[in-house]
Amino acid sequence: MHTIRRTLFLFAQLGPESMPGTPNQFASMVARERARWSTLIKQAEINPNEDQ
Repeated sequence: MHTIRRTLFLFAQLGPESMPGTPNQFASMVARERARWSTLIKQAEINPNEDQ
């Protein structure tokens, strides 16, 4: 079972960055990222439901 210390260690290894802000700022970021990645996925003709 993971402890908090182990979880923090794993996050540190992955290098996530904290992004402070308001809920509205977070919603805007999610909308921008969704549009960005949706376009890329469509252009690359990636089907996430397709078996490899």
